[in-house]
Amino acid sequence: MENVQCARALLEAEKIFSKRNVEDDPPWSRYFDAAELASEGAHCYRDLRLPSQAMEFVGQAVDLCDPMYVRTLAFDRLVQAASHVHMGEPGKAALVAFEAVNLAGSLKSERYLRYIRDLNADLAGYECEDSVQAFKTLIAEKYPSLDP
Repeated sequence: MENVQCARALLEAEKIFSKRNVEDDPPWSRYFDAAELASEGAHCYRDLRLPSQAMEFVGQAVDLCDPMYVRTLAFDRLVQAASHVHMGEPGKAALVAFEAVNLAGSLKSERYLRYIRDLNADLAGYECEDSVQAFKTLIAEKYPSLDP
């Protein structure tokens, strides 16, 4: 049921977005573009643990995102990594997450750290994979305050 409600909400958002005139938007929301909308869809489906749908949206988000928005790209890559784990691909997840953490640089927002924490939890039990171990080592070194 949540999947259907999510799909409806995203379709409605896409309809509204397609009709908007950026010049009529308040200045604080003008950053919201097609990449941001796709990113929101990816986050929704990641939270619902529907990785195939999340991957469709995250692919669009990454393709459309201006490379100068490294924070947004880092979040999108962490959503992509979580989706790989949820699809049973922990090795791919760790490689994408490693890239996201390196891309994020010194980012330490609570939301970002929660995504890292959640991904670390999702990767528990897969430490025998080299890429997972490398990711966990990177996280332990870069964010020692995070619980393993």
